[in-house]
Amino acid sequence: AGVAVAYSGRCLDVSATVVVPTTTKKRAIDLIKHEGAKVIVTGENWDAAHIYATELSQKESAAYIHPFDDPYIWTGHASIIDEIAEANVTPDAVVLSVGGGGLFCGVVEGLQRNSWNDIPILAVETKGADSLSVASLANQHIGIDNITSIATTLGAKKVAKQAFNCLQEHP
Repeated sequence: AGVAVAYSGRCLDVSATVVVPTTTKKRAIDLIKHEGAKVIVTGENWDAAHIYATELSQKESAAYIHPFDDPYIWTGHASIIDEIAEANVTPDAVVLSVGGGGLFCGVVEGLQRNSWNDIPILAVETKGADSLSVASLANQHIGIDNITSIATTLGAKKVAKQAFNCLQEHP
């Protein structure tokens, strides 16, 4: 998401600042910087970096682009399903990864828009960053205490509320 924001900022000739947690790998930071964005490294996890970014955007009257909890992001991801439908291919199932739930929300949106309400989704999470699974098992929109996965950038302590709602709406 950070690279996408940096790339978009460069293409639109708009300055971009990307806030990432201290767990972010140097390669990701370098890719963001390569696109011309300023990078601020702060917080022990994505949630802490998110809080900082939200506060920063309010102080500077800037737009904050949430990496997964935004209807525009979901609609963009839904276009994947539209492209499959346009190719006259009907999947038996969709397998996708879940971090904060943005891709999941978008795929559900796309399946519903194409009247594929019966095509199941297999949502896969990294062990130690399994906030959707935890919410699903508890049958309530809760999160995990912390991310313990070695893949530190692949999750959020709590998925988007819409991702939790999608669990109720789609198989």
